[in-house]
Amino acid sequence: EIKVGTYVFCTLEERFSLLEDVKNQRTEAMGRKFRLGVHRKNEERKCAERKRAMSMVVSVPLSMVSLPQEELLCSLPLSVFTHSSATCASSLHNRLCHSEALKGWQDVGTDAERIVICKIQCQREVNINFSLIIEEDLSWKLSYCNHDLEANTCSLLANAPTKLTTVADVQALLMAAEEGKICVGNHDEKFLPLVEHRKSVFKDPTGTKIIAVYDKTLGPFPTIRHSDCEILMVRGSSLCCPKCTNFRGTLRAMLSQDSRRHSLEDRTNPSSHARYDLLSTPEKIQRMRRLHSLSRSNQKQLKRLQTRLAEMTENEGVDVDDALHEDLVTIVNDQSAHIESTHEQGTFQRLFWDQQKEALSTPDSRSRRWHPLMVKWCIYLRHLSSKAYEALRESGCVALPSQRTLRDYTHFVKAASGFSTAVDQQLMEAADIHTCEERDKYVVLILDEMHIKQELVYDKQTGALVGFVNLGEVNNHLIEYEQSILDEPSQQKLANSMMVIMVRGLFSRLEFPYVQFPCKAVTGDLLYNPFWEAVCRLERCGFRVMAATADGASPNRRLIKLHGCGKELVHKVSNPYAIPEERYLFFFSDVPHLLKTTRNAWASKKRQLWCNGKPILWKHLEDLYTQDRGNVDKPGWALLPKVKYEHVYLTSFSKMRVDLAAQVLSNTVAKALEMSGGSRAEETARFVTMFDKFFDCLNVRSFTAGRHSRNSFKSPYWSSKDFRLTVSTLIILCTLSILYLIFVFQWLKTQFLQYLDDWQKSVEQRPGDYSAGARKKMQLSEETLTGLRITVMSFLELVPYLFKIPGVKVFLSEKLCQDPLEKFFGRQRQRGRVNENPNAQSFCKNTQALRVVSSCVGSVKGNCRGSKTPTIEVEKENKPLPKRRYTRKRQHSDI
Repeated sequence: EIKVGTYVFCTLEERFSLLEDVKNQRTEAMGRKFRLGVHRKNEERKCAERKRAMSMVVSVPLSMVSLPQEELLCSLPLSVFTHSSATCASSLHNRLCHSEALKGWQDVGTDAERIVICKIQCQREVNINFSLIIEEDLSWKLSYCNHDLEANTCSLLANAPTKLTTVADVQALLMAAEEGKICVGNHDEKFLPLVEHRKSVFKDPTGTKIIAVYDKTLGPFPTIRHSDCEILMVRGSSLCCPKCTNFRGTLRAMLSQDSRRHSLEDRTNPSSHARYDLLSTPEKIQRMRRLHSLSRSNQKQLKRLQTRLAEMTENEGVDVDDALHEDLVTIVNDQSAHIESTHEQGTFQRLFWDQQKEALSTPDSRSRRWHPLMVKWCIYLRHLSSKAYEALRESGCVALPSQRTLRDYTHFVKAASGFSTAVDQQLMEAADIHTCEERDKYVVLILDEMHIKQELVYDKQTGALVGFVNLGEVNNHLIEYEQSILDEPSQQKLANSMMVIMVRGLFSRLEFPYVQFPCKAVTGDLLYNPFWEAVCRLERCGFRVMAATADGASPNRRLIKLHGCGKELVHKVSNPYAIPEERYLFFFSDVPHLLKTTRNAWASKKRQLWCNGKPILWKHLEDLYTQDRGNVDKPGWALLPKVKYEHVYLTSFSKMRVDLAAQVLSNTVAKALEMSGGSRAEETARFVTMFDKFFDCLNVRSFTAGRHSRNSFKSPYWSSKDFRLTVSTLIILCTLSILYLIFVFQWLKTQFLQYLDDWQKSVEQRPGDYSAGARKKMQLSEETLTGLRITVMSFLELVPYLFKIPGVKVFLSEKLCQDPLEKFFGRQRQRGRVNENPNAQSFCKNTQALRVVSSCVGSVKGNCRGSKTPTIEVEKENKPLPKRRYTRKRQHSDI
């Protein structure tokens, strides 16, 4: 061995390298040479001498070495630290510090007894995933989320050494931990009753040994793990380890046993179907007593209902003329053939006619059965005006279900803010998640908030006051903690807005308001936890969350920045709940809102847009509008037939309308500016053209709009090789029958994004003594530019990925806009004809009603162009709606 101070190196290369260093130092210090006595004449002699040197011990004191100890260690080759053996924890720690073995890991520190190395994850919150502890005798212990990983149970660590003597051993162990995956266990919801009954612990038949536990700390969701679960598995294998897979059969058996035991316990219930010959004598006596008690209570209730019905008939009953009823029946029967020939089977008109015929043939309203689509249509009519619906129903001309019946459908799920398992089940039934195609499971989340009335409402069912800020349990505690630090009085604030997250299908008609939170001055930090909890719950329900769309409000921008580091532009983030596949979640800024903010910046008097040496002025449009309307020589002829006074002279209300912005930033306006404005409006025309094409690319909502308008930018995306996304080759047939090949590059990246970059560079390089604030006013706002870049970059990566999904043949980019959420807010304000600012309780109740009728409601005039009412498909609305059932309280007494 060669000893330098307290450090010991055992490899052959170390010895010769260190001896050469010592020789040179002693030559300079003592004026003579330090020779080893080993003559290297040829290669065989050299190898022989090296083998002989393996058994030679040379001790070099530190007094002979002029270099500092740290510089001497750093000058040694990297193999010294990688393959050399250490004798204690401190020696191994020094080698780890001078190597790159801990890349991506955190060295918590060391002492005389142990070394602690951790892997820290900071995606949603700071968590220590892996921790490696090396003791003084170089024995080790690897843990994941405070769970020890044993080599005898974990197959991934079966070949690991018992002691970590070299840096290479440590590096191999850390690499194995990073490349492995976590066993998901048995997380099915059907096993939850077993957990509650056994208090999260599963024991063997003797009750002495624990064979499985209910784990809430490992993985993204709670699960049932075997006591010998491997926890860390080889990537590429099944979702769970062999132990948990085998224990799944035991869980099924336990579930079956519990269900049979429960049925035996209820054999004395009057509603039980157990055979009398299988009951014991005490069970028969108990069941007979309960039957007598139930019979007496039913007789008393029947008498009360008969008395009440007689009183209602006498006080509120209306006599129906028999002649009128007969006339209605005759009209329906006579016109039935004409209606059936006019409206085909499967249309809503035909369904409505059949329902009326059936209702007239059934005088007793309690015996009528209504089609699910008819129920949805009636709920929406009642949502618009309950008094008008009741007046139409009492007229006798149309048979409609009662409002009590409709409330049973709308109140099936309790109307409340926050997440709910019942709403998850309702969403899964609305999307038909178990039988739908794979492509229909891909969705996008839409976030926005609506102003509500600051008001407290007493809930008579729960006894709670509804109207306070409620952003979830975690955020509520954070708000209270912040108030305690700032010495503010701890009091609940009244909510003045409602944050809503809607789920929209990328390839289906799913538009479901998933969750709502009453809030006030919400920030991006408070949106972080609800957003990712929504992603987690949707992934567990079977959906594939691919994107999130929001407007350019400051909380939404802050939410996106939280997923990046520093000033880096973030447009996507890895989805931690995409198990077992690895998927990204892309962020989008709502394109109609971006178009509106672009138009407002162009029309603002505080900004003087300038690009490539020429101004971009709103006055060019005003002059064109004045010239176009003042053309008296050719009345009826106009360059801008759709541009009106409200397009040019904006008010505080018209600035919020996206449809006006879309009609101003159009190809028609650009051509008119080029024709009449000349060179002075050249850059203005280019500005309008670029944003018109950008809006057409990301707002495709029709399969035929591009063909009818002869505008390829409005055509749907049929493949990932679309010219707007990637480089493609076009073949053009000229008049001389000559074929030419031209290349069309990805327009969004090489044309639009390059246009924004060139604009920014021209402003920065503009000659003149302009301040930084003045130069910022020569282009669009920083928030708008960031939203444009994030949207384009996400779109360029998302669309090619979507075409890899089985069954995807076409994609409409309008699916990434938040128009459905804007229409949902419009229907909230339609309640009772005018309801501009509903309170928190009314908003939640209206939301539950609109969840039921989301597939059949009429379209509210959207805040963008091209909004149409979807066709109602009767054949797809045959699934029965869930209905609230009433359970009567039964009092049992012994006879």
